[in-house]
Amino acid sequence: MRPLSRLHPFQDTSSVAPRLLALVLAGGLALASGAGQAARAQSGGYVLADTWSSASGDLSPDAWPTVSGLDLAPDGRIFLAERSQGRLILIEPGLEPRELKPAPDYDNGLLRPGHLAVDADAGRLYVADPALNELAVFDLSGSRLASWPNIKAAAGVAVAPGGDVLVASAETGELFLYSPDGFRLQTWRVVAPGGPADLLAGVDAGPDGRMYVVDGRAETIHVLRPDGSRASDIAVDAGGGTLSDIAVDQPSPTGNPVRYWVAASNRLYYQDTRGGDWTSTGTVRAFAVALQAAVGVVVSEPGRSLLGSRVARYSYIPGNGIPLPEQRWGKTLLRAGLLDGPEVVGAGADDGVLVLDRGDRVQRFAPDGSEVRQLAPGNLGPLAVAAAPDGTLFVTSGTRLSAYRPQGQTWSQSWTDSVAPPGRTDSQAVAMVYSPTANAVVLLDTLQERLRFFAADGSRGSAIALTGADPTAVWADLAVDAAGTLYALDRANLRLHVVEPAGAQRVLSLPDPARRIEAGAAGQLFSLDRDGWVRRYDVSGASARRDSAFDAARFDVAQRTSPADLALIGQSVYVADRAANLISRFTWDAGASGEEPPSDAATCRSYPDKIASPRRIDLGDSVEVRLSVRGGCGSQVTGAARDILLILDISGSMSGEKITILREAALGFVADVDFGASRVAVITFSDTATIESPLSRDRDAVRRAILGLAVDVTGGTAIDLGLETAYDHWYPRQQPGVPAAFILLSDGGSDPVLATREADRAKLAGVEIFTISIQGLADLMERLASDAEHFFEVDSARFLYGVFEQLADRITPANLFDTITVVDQVPPDMTFAPGSDEPPATWDPATRSLSWQLDRVLPAGFLLRYRLTPQQPGADQPTNVVAWGDYRDGLGQTGRLDFPVPRVDVVDSRPPTLTPTDPPVSPTPLPPSPTPSPTTRPTLPPKPIFIPLALNEAVCKPADRHADVMLVLDTSSSMAGEKIVAAKAAAKRFVELLGLPQDQAGLVGFNTQATLASPLSGSRAALATAIDGLATAPGTRMDRGLELAIAELQTGRRKADNTPVIVLLTDGRQDQEPERAVQLAAQARGLGIAVFAIGLGSDVDRSFLVQLAGGAGRTFLAPSTAELARIYEQVAGQVPCPAEVYWGGR
Repeated sequence: MRPLSRLHPFQDTSSVAPRLLALVLAGGLALASGAGQAARAQSGGYVLADTWSSASGDLSPDAWPTVSGLDLAPDGRIFLAERSQGRLILIEPGLEPRELKPAPDYDNGLLRPGHLAVDADAGRLYVADPALNELAVFDLSGSRLASWPNIKAAAGVAVAPGGDVLVASAETGELFLYSPDGFRLQTWRVVAPGGPADLLAGVDAGPDGRMYVVDGRAETIHVLRPDGSRASDIAVDAGGGTLSDIAVDQPSPTGNPVRYWVAASNRLYYQDTRGGDWTSTGTVRAFAVALQAAVGVVVSEPGRSLLGSRVARYSYIPGNGIPLPEQRWGKTLLRAGLLDGPEVVGAGADDGVLVLDRGDRVQRFAPDGSEVRQLAPGNLGPLAVAAAPDGTLFVTSGTRLSAYRPQGQTWSQSWTDSVAPPGRTDSQAVAMVYSPTANAVVLLDTLQERLRFFAADGSRGSAIALTGADPTAVWADLAVDAAGTLYALDRANLRLHVVEPAGAQRVLSLPDPARRIEAGAAGQLFSLDRDGWVRRYDVSGASARRDSAFDAARFDVAQRTSPADLALIGQSVYVADRAANLISRFTWDAGASGEEPPSDAATCRSYPDKIASPRRIDLGDSVEVRLSVRGGCGSQVTGAARDILLILDISGSMSGEKITILREAALGFVADVDFGASRVAVITFSDTATIESPLSRDRDAVRRAILGLAVDVTGGTAIDLGLETAYDHWYPRQQPGVPAAFILLSDGGSDPVLATREADRAKLAGVEIFTISIQGLADLMERLASDAEHFFEVDSARFLYGVFEQLADRITPANLFDTITVVDQVPPDMTFAPGSDEPPATWDPATRSLSWQLDRVLPAGFLLRYRLTPQQPGADQPTNVVAWGDYRDGLGQTGRLDFPVPRVDVVDSRPPTLTPTDPPVSPTPLPPSPTPSPTTRPTLPPKPIFIPLALNEAVCKPADRHADVMLVLDTSSSMAGEKIVAAKAAAKRFVELLGLPQDQAGLVGFNTQATLASPLSGSRAALATAIDGLATAPGTRMDRGLELAIAELQTGRRKADNTPVIVLLTDGRQDQEPERAVQLAAQARGLGIAVFAIGLGSDVDRSFLVQLAGGAGRTFLAPSTAELARIYEQVAGQVPCPAEVYWGGR
């Protein structure tokens, strides 16, 4: 980890108005509460000092978050596709893995690659990219050769006998057969379409031409004959696992034996058709599998958290099932300094900053973030961490406590013990601190409502019962101040149980909700709540009095932000942000203005902000503009009405830590529910399902049901029954206009067909489904969720606390806005960069305005961003004319909020162009000339008089000029195959050479008809997608292509200062009315449009192309496809400054 930057305090100088411009959504100005007025009596406030993000540096070639595809060449080379970073990896026999690319900075164009197949004889690598709906074709050095588009959710890939290519579509349920040059030869329907894009998965082909297609929803392999007819279906006994890939071994092209290797979400399976059941590897999950009988079987094993994916190679002995792997590749991603959703941050007594994230480890940072060490012994399962002054680390999993003594740059375990007293197992620690005063580590035992003490040497001290605890208490955190006073937080009742060093106890009520606490000087307490605000209290008296507060949300650097925990060292407050994936450090500044959090009244407030970054830019560069709104509602504001059904797995595998933490996490969730507005039900399931608590507003009944959760020790896992019972209970009791949410949690497998059917039934009825998978079938649980954003995968039950907090943040609060429309008007001297808007906005060129429509905005707020390019230099330039948001808030009130106008300094740093002048020359004196005698001259006809014309015309420099280019591509049938592949690749190369977004490009394809495939755009990605989408058809009507291009160059999308250009490519001749094409080209040139013509192949009419271009200098011939890219590069070099930019076309 590194300190990213020393950021500005909250009063950002890039905004005209202060960052925290508070508006009352219900109308009028909200007055501060008594606590807030007390806070204003004290000057000073907390300001942002540092941001720590993950350590920089790319992953090594042998570290892979997700290996999504692999194949094995006959010589033993293994080819991998790594999904998260779009990498291709090669493992050669006896060598270390290396990234497959022809040059260090080469961009292979992959977005989220999936399955792949290698044709070693042809030197081809075929990679499915479902995110782009295409199959990418590479040579074996990693150079991209072609893209085959229009394969929706491209899935499995295989090379058939003879070199043809099979590709499955997970969205349409079809299997496509392509020739090696990209012709789609056949389309076969494998399964019926419908539902999510998971219909089909991996594909393989046998030597007899049969095709084996994995069903993405059933434990089935579909077998097709070479003509595409259905031969059979093979049932795989996968125990509820989801199948993803297949490898087939058929030594003889006819008959048995045929051996199948199938990758599934729970195991790797094998079967020999000569007899025998399916066998498996046990618990190893698999995603992709490939086989070469002479080399072995290779399998990709999905990674968990930061452990990364691995690739295993098994020896292959036909008929012997699955042996142990011979070799494994793949390093851990658990690098020191790398953050992966930090959940916990703690202050060690050794002044170290202790961080827990999704990795099975503890990281210790120096207070300034400059040094980091890591404890990762394996099977750590840290839930809380503390440190003694000598650097000893104490780590608890909730049920056990372990101590690790420092040894140089690492630690070694010195002792471990159970949290519960000897002979008992009924304790669960949820928080822990080290008390220097007591010289002991103290744990908050939530099940026994006690504080448990352990000395540094591991000896067990006494336990202190928390007296006066409310029966509905939800114990959330523990803190110790400098005097040794302990504070235990009951978040359900907003109470602090204070335990003095001498043992005396008292209870304080907090004026504000809190999820986490931290203590500083004696009698000083900090809290963090779900709204992201940190509040500081004086708790030395009979009541807690707030004296300072600040907003820890980080919309300034992240699209999502979710402050999760806080720690205090000296005057610095450290906040872990799980969503933004960073640690923020705030420090006290006596000269800063304090902030005022939302009051506890029945009102909501918003905090609009707008920032332009960087503040100073060079002319020609772009600036990012960010609009954000944070909000908060008083504690008296009721939450949004919901019907919430908790559907919880209590099968035998949920015993021990899982069920214990589930109870505590679910209780914490219920503490956030407003039972005045919402109803909650609790349903449990194993191989049967039970309604433990029906839908009601009875908080106590729901709590009793959760506390009574008990594992069915012999029970199986029937997710479908849990969903069915929940639906049948809710449907007849649903309330009009009240949305329903199912929260499904499981750690096991289930019949995917039955579970999916029940989930789909609920979704069709409008139910929002959230799913949580604890070391279970992640792909099934993701499929059952409403979408990927509703799915949570955790590797340990310890993460359930954080998951349920995130669910509460999304389900239980009142909406900050029911709806809001944000409009941002761009000034005339700034150019909006199309495609830079996130999320996508509506651009109105007439008003030069961007607009966003957002619904159901939670108090966490939102972030909008886009990029602008200034068109002229100048200081303090406004980045917009005005920006506002018209809203209806969660209370039904309407209003408008205004955003500040950030400004930037635009500097023209280009060196001036000097015009050389000749030095003066003194004339040589001449002798006097004689005076000539007058002569008679004949009268001649008058000559034209040439008057010097002052053009004041600057030299056209390509770096200073930009162009609007329409690419007009021939898509006639004669272009099919290699020609269209080369034309698309060359067109993409041409687009890469343009200076987007200052330059723009559009695309027209023509055959018998013409199609505007892309209007003028500055988005490279959009243009690439349009190019890939071109399809061939009969006919060659250049005139219609020219007509569309001219029309597009006369729309409002055309930039007035850009040079208009048409680049036409054809491989043939005009079918009909060739004179019309000549007339349209002449019309274009008359409008000042430069026309370039490129002829591909031998069947072109050069003289005709010269007529179109208006001269031989604009006409280019490419005898072969290999010449095409070079010619496009030549044209790109001429585009900025054609003759049309000069007066008279000279």
